[in-house]
Amino acid sequence: SANKEFYSNYWAHRWKYRFMYDMQIKRKLFLFAIRQANIEQHQKKVLDIGFGSGDILFTFDTSCELYGVDLSYNAVESAKQHATKKGYRIAEFLKLDLDEESLPFENETFDVVICSHTLEHLRDDVKMVREMHRTLKDDGVGVIIVPINEKPGEDPNHVRVYTKQSLLSQLERVGFHARFTGENEYIG
Repeated sequence: SANKEFYSNYWAHRWKYRFMYDMQIKRKLFLFAIRQANIEQHQKKVLDIGFGSGDILFTFDTSCELYGVDLSYNAVESAKQHATKKGYRIAEFLKLDLDEESLPFENETFDVVICSHTLEHLRDDVKMVREMHRTLKDDGVGVIIVPINEKPGEDPNHVRVYTKQSLLSQLERVGFHARFTGENEYIG
């Protein structure tokens, strides 16, 4: 679709700078969430689904193994370069169309699976939540961040709108148990 083509080339365009600002806000929200949930950022095997700029993924210490999937070839190439530059020993980034393909990882592989501002873009969000749960270790943690209570049509790239309760119900049906929930527009 046109939206997939636009996003897959996003990092090669001038809009990159506005997107980078948005990612800094999302990164702060992520950092707040992992502090609240008491998630360690050392010696973990981490997957970020729809990693974009990688700003969230690269908050983890270089002792971690990083994995990421994204629709954008440019994002994948940029993340590979950034991981090498920062000194990550193990870092693997794959171009993947999440509407068409499943996660290419074994069951119970990751300590942490991140999905920040991605579910609302997918046609089958339930499938992705199941995939996240499948790839998490039994004692693993999923960090899922979506916009809550958007007005329908507010973002034409979003396939659906979530309420806090609709998201929590969906996650619980798959087997997730909320350790921390929050609703903030911006975290300082």
